[in-house]
Amino acid sequence: DDPLPTGFSYQLTTTFTNGGVAVAGYTAPTASATGTVSWIPSAPLTVANNAVVVVGFVAQASTVAGNYNNTASAETSYGTLTSSPVALQVDAARLSLTKTPSRYNLNPAGTTQLTYTLRYANDSAVTVTAAAIRDALPVGVTYVGCTGGTACSNASGTVGWSLGSLAGGASGDVTVTVTVNTSYASTSLVNSATVSATAPDGSPVSASGSTTVAVNAPAPALTLSKSE
Repeated sequence: DDPLPTGFSYQLTTTFTNGGVAVAGYTAPTASATGTVSWIPSAPLTVANNAVVVVGFVAQASTVAGNYNNTASAETSYGTLTSSPVALQVDAARLSLTKTPSRYNLNPAGTTQLTYTLRYANDSAVTVTAAAIRDALPVGVTYVGCTGGTACSNASGTVGWSLGSLAGGASGDVTVTVTVNTSYASTSLVNSATVSATAPDGSPVSASGSTTVAVNAPAPALTLSKSE
């Protein structure tokens, strides 16, 4: 017997052996069963000295992240045997995104290129799908180009990268290059981007990154004179 943790469900049996030999007849749990699942041999098993009975199966983990414990038991002619608890950790999809500029100070010359490097990561142990990055460029900059991802493009000032599926622990970099227009009047340039994906349970997950670059915007040159 195996009392599955809350939220877990049985999927299929992968092995049932006695001393390395497959058990010929037994009743297995039904697919998607929850709670306590059992494997019942057609006839009582005789276990030789130093032999091991092995039951292997696949279960679907809970959609709730957290730490779980699982035990199993077997009924024998010597009484009930109970295993020590096995710790199980269910991770939740987690993404991160950082944005680093190639320079932190520039003149709005209209020709000096500024390249942002966006580093994304799947910080969890689960695979996410349909991952993508979106960067809405600030007003006053001109798009030059982008690299990285399975594809990248600029659509009306919003740069997008397709990343596809990201396995647990996967990470990478994409870049976007712009110039700051001569008409840019602010002394700072703030740029933010977002990485998004779909978690295994179908829910959306996302993270954002931002950075600020100082702009040496020219100050108005004013003079004042007074005469009689």
